[in-house]
Amino acid sequence: MRQPRVDRSIARWLLVAILACLGLEPASAADGEAWAIAGRVDQVDPQPEGSHVWVRPAGERPVVVVVKATSPPPVGAQVMATGTRGEELTRVARDGVSRSYRVLHAAAPIVVVQASGDVGWMPLLLVGLVVLMVPLTIVLSRRGRAARRPALEHDDDAWTPLEPSDLPDDPADALAELARRADVADA
Repeated sequence: MRQPRVDRSIARWLLVAILACLGLEPASAADGEAWAIAGRVDQVDPQPEGSHVWVRPAGERPVVVVVKATSPPPVGAQVMATGTRGEELTRVARDGVSRSYRVLHAAAPIVVVQASGDVGWMPLLLVGLVVLMVPLTIVLSRRGRAARRPALEHDDDAWTPLEPSDLPDDPADALAELARRADVADA
């Protein structure tokens, strides 16, 4: 029986997705080898032929991802990129020190895993508000019902014992007597 061949691009995307979920990257590749990274976009430098996107993998220094003629992802987005490793690039960093950076020539557009991290707290805020508001609503509704309920005022001395009834003891006879009294009252 013949084993189906897995397309290399599908396998590469699967590897990138697994690495992005784990927040890891594969071992460093040599120049020209396939490479995949996942991380947060720190900076985007537009270039005439595309863009240089500075991606910072978790706990490591930034990697320059060279992207050809596509719109770059926003700063702060979590991204995945695959391609081939290029020669290291030496640039003057923002602090004025000359540093070398790893370079990835992207084979496909950069995949945005999560847009900006600024909205990540919003669902937690909504859940927190619901958790606080439900018990508060229940307590306030019970207080409102108790305030609207009229207080029963009764004086134990005002209660008089019931008089013995002049109705017959048999329930059917008692109902017939009550019906007769109602007919007399209506007439």
